[in-house]
Amino acid sequence: MKDTRLICGSCGAENPIENNYCGSCGAFLGNRAGGDEPDLPYHPSGRPGDPRVRVQSAIILGIFFAFALTCVVLSVVVIRWGP
Repeated sequence: MKDTRLICGSCGAENPIENNYCGSCGAFLGNRAGGDEPDLPYHPSGRPGDPRVRVQSAIILGIFFAFALTCVVLSVVVIRWGP
């Protein structure tokens, strides 16, 4: 009987034989055709170049700038009117 599952070397999850990437962590499962494709680094979205990563980065950056602006405003208020 032919093995139809692949075990991910990064997280240990089982994947169908036709998957190139782990369905759980997104790690490259290996090139079964014998080519020289290198292992890809871990990417949080599971696929390099996923547009969701840009959206998540923009949200985090927006939260950071809102926090920084709030800190500046509160510092000015405290300095101006005292504790």
